[in-house]
Formats: sequence, C-alpha cells, structure tokens
Amino acid sequence: MGEILVNSGDEKDWQKHSDVKLRNGANPNLSWQLLIDASKQKSEGLSMGSLRLPAGEILPLHNHKEEEIYFILQGKGEILISVTETRPVVEGDSVYIPKGFPHGVKNTGDIDLMFLWVFPKDSWHDIEYNYLGN
Repeated sequence: MGEILVNSGDEKDWQKHSDVKLRNGANPNLSWQLLIDASKQKSEGLSMGSLRLPAGEILPLHNHKEEEIYFILQGKGEILISVTETRPVVEGDSVYIPKGFPHGVKNTGDIDLMFLWVFPKDSWHDIEYNYLGN
C-alpha cells in the first residue's frame, strides 16, 4: 500500500535537457521539475511535473504514446497543434492531449509560461518524445 506524499517543489530541483535530447530536437532554454515521479519517490500509475518556458520560447512540436494533461499556472501562450495550427492558453486553462497527437507550446507573453503536466505513467523518464520539427 502506498502513502500520501507532499512535495514542496524546491527551487533547486529544476532540470535541463541532456545533450542527447537536445540533438533529438529538445529546447535547451526550457526547464522542468519532476514533482511526483517514481524516479524520486514511491508513486504508481501517475507522474506530474512543472515546466518553465521563458518568454518567446517553444516546447517543440512532438508526440508520444501516452495521453497527457497540462494545467497553465502562469503566463500566456499557444498550444501547437501542427506547424500552422495553434490554440491560445492562459493562466487557469487546462489542456487534454490524446495519445499520439502532435502538440507543443509557445510562450507568447513577456513572463515565463509555467504549467503542470500529468502522465498516466510511473515516471516521466518512461515517456518517449518524438520531436516532429517546426
């Protein structure tokens, strides 16, 4: 049986992409925290993290086998649906992304765009990102 977990999301936990992920199309200027993740603590079936995207930056168009949920914490931006199609998002919006659907995020504001993501997997490390190019 599991236990209730409270994570403070300490500022020191922000991470950046590895050289391998950068070569595969990841953005070197974004950062994230793993908040609920089996790589950090005992969790099963769900993982959650927070992403920080600086003004003008993009989480490139990509897909993965798992469905995903975003919750916008701060800022404004656009959800990329394809190279030419977007949908606006602002603080307080939630986004459901079906399995395999192309998606990305562009920060259109003048402050960091921050959002939570949730995956139906034990760990973010289990997600295989397929970057589609912009």
